[in-house]
This record gives sequence, C-alpha cells and structure tokens, in this order.
Amino acid sequence: QPIDYEASIARYRKTAEMTVTGEWMKSFVARGCLNLGFMHQFGLGVAQDLQTAKQHYHRGREVDPSGLHTPVTLLLLFL
Repeated sequence: QPIDYEASIARYRKTAEMTVTGEWMKSFVARGCLNLGFMHQFGLGVAQDLQTAKQHYHRGREVDPSGLHTPVTLLLLFL
C-alpha cells in the first residue's frame, strides 16, 4: 500500500497548529510538530527544508518540554 504523504502532511499540520487548551493535548500537538519536522527534514512529501524542520522541532519542545525532549534533541543534532 503506497504512503499518502499529502494526507500525512495535512493531518500533522492540522495537529501541530492546534492551540493547547488542556494538559492532555500537549503530547498530541508535540507529536504532530515532531512528525511534521521529520517530514521536512528528510523531504518526505515536501521539499526538504531544514529551517522549517527546525522550527517544528522547537515548537514541539516548547509545547511539551518533558515529552519529546530526547528525540527532538537527537534530530536537531543531525541538522
């Protein structure tokens, strides 16, 4: 089954742009930012854009500093 990158980008973007209105939302929004950053970093479904990837990673860490700190830090090292 082929991967639908356009649908993935749309869903991750929608999630990443959500306003966090409760504690339970932090991990969902942060994960959307992480996935969106990953897709931009490696050019999956979009043109490779390291600056945009970095912005998404920082937003994810900002939204949920304790949740995705290690994976985001590792991905930022590769930029």
